[in-house]
Amino acid sequence: MKNAEFQLRGKLVDFRLPEVVQFLHMNRKTGELSIYADDHAQLGSVFLIQGELVHANLKDINGTDAFNQIMMLDRGYFIFLAGRISQNLTIERPLEALLMETHIRHDELSRYRAELPPSETILSIVNNLESVPSVNTSEWKILSLVNGKRTIGRISQKVGDEHATLGALHSLLAKGLVMALATESPIQVLMPQPIPATSMSGERLYPPRLRSNLLLKAIDGHTTIKQLADGLKMEMAELAEDIRLLLELRWISFNAADEKVWLNYCQDLH
Repeated sequence: MKNAEFQLRGKLVDFRLPEVVQFLHMNRKTGELSIYADDHAQLGSVFLIQGELVHANLKDINGTDAFNQIMMLDRGYFIFLAGRISQNLTIERPLEALLMETHIRHDELSRYRAELPPSETILSIVNNLESVPSVNTSEWKILSLVNGKRTIGRISQKVGDEHATLGALHSLLAKGLVMALATESPIQVLMPQPIPATSMSGERLYPPRLRSNLLLKAIDGHTTIKQLADGLKMEMAELAEDIRLLLELRWISFNAADEKVWLNYCQDLH
């Protein structure tokens, strides 16, 4: 098969991205490796020329930082299209060195996940310390997001880098600056209600994401958010994102008591 015709695709549950990049490197492929979420939204891209890494982008991040974060993705799917060339040159380091760093980051992330409380755990700053330990710039950034309401998962989502977030939280917990408050988010017990079409005037926009549509079909007015998350195998932060979208599009609603809890929760989303 000619290089220009070469295509490769797969799911991240079946293939780790570092292994895919290593394969493309060994076979000296030129092209774009694009990574997509399960709802088909593009997350980022990696460009290679003759198997050498030249550029990576993830949202508004480019270069080595983007490549490092892309290599940590473990949900969604990838597509490699040969022949696509980026005009940007943001990475000049050897690919072997970057992949070695990725391997170390994967091992560290696994350790953080094992040693930290569950992602649904709410964290708070410890008051009345006898002495305040030293904190580096990265830890200060994460510490500023700890407010006694946000979960570990929510803090990680706001930062956008799970490895950096969990690493800093692991250190802050060890230093005694942060403590765990609860293992459940208050929204887990809420029961979203579907809004019948007969009660609506005018047309409603359909949710743009496949994930949101799957959630909408599962909402029956008797199932809690926690049960929906477990049934659909969704992270709480992702499900909350889709709940907010469905509320805005007027596909679902909450009763008065649940709505109050939801609005209090949403105060921390910005």
